[in-house]
Amino acid sequence: MKEERDMTNKNDKKHLFTIKGIRLFGLFLVFVVLLKTPMWSMANAEKAICYESTLPEPVPASVPASVPASAPASEPTSTPATTTPVHVHDCHWEVTTLATATTDGVLSNLCDCGYVKETQVISANSFYLKAALTDIINAPQEATLTFDSADWNSFPQSVMIALSERRDLTVILQYNYEGKSYRVTISAGTPIYTDDRWYGSARLIDLYDGVEINK
Repeated sequence: MKEERDMTNKNDKKHLFTIKGIRLFGLFLVFVVLLKTPMWSMANAEKAICYESTLPEPVPASVPASVPASAPASEPTSTPATTTPVHVHDCHWEVTTLATATTDGVLSNLCDCGYVKETQVISANSFYLKAALTDIINAPQEATLTFDSADWNSFPQSVMIALSERRDLTVILQYNYEGKSYRVTISAGTPIYTDDRWYGSARLIDLYDGVEINK
């Protein structure tokens, strides 16, 4: 028994020694690692410094030369559209349709471009009367004038005044009145009435002895 106990104690001591040895060895390794680490780091740091000092200076990446902003494309010079100047009508009165003793004419207020602003009727009666007035004024001495009109059978005061100033003339008026044809003869030297504004068919017949005729 005693021997077994002694053997057991020896084994325990041997085991303890082994464990302590492992622990000490582990501590030794740790200590060595701790000692070696700074030295390694310093050495490597020095190597790194030496290495970096031998490296060529970094060449900065070439910056492309600044390209000037391209000038905006010049807009094509637009040729101004040819504009037609605004036409201002310059109107004047002109006889565009001649009147006759039987048909009306037209007096137009128009521009040379053809634009017609307004028109007025030139009645056949006014044409007839104007022609009669012109003929009386311009007739040669002691002439006989005949005014033959189926439609116009009266004279304004202006015609009678002109006739009163030409008592060398004989004037014959022929016209229709109430479905009949009449002739009125105003002989040279006969007094002319000029007080009324108009002298109509019946008035002329009464004043100057008008007679009915058959045409």
